[in-house]
Amino acid sequence: MSTAAKTKELPQMHQRKIKKSIGEHIFDWANIIFMGLLAFTFVYPFWYLFAVSIADAERPPFPRSSSCTPTSPWTPIRTC
Repeated sequence: MSTAAKTKELPQMHQRKIKKSIGEHIFDWANIIFMGLLAFTFVYPFWYLFAVSIADAERPPFPRSSSCTPTSPWTPIRTC
């Protein structure tokens, strides 16, 4: 079969696409969002570790203010 005959068949093959239903489109987008969040969950700790490792050693990543203390050891709410 010549290449000219193959190029004539390509547009016809492209037109035989099966259309997806609305449910399949919703599932595809939900799957993409879920996989993106999952990938972010796995990659972010490594990115944070890398960023902290190249940061200035003299400065902590989260400086604490000495004037802001928790109300009790069991509550995370701080009164400043």
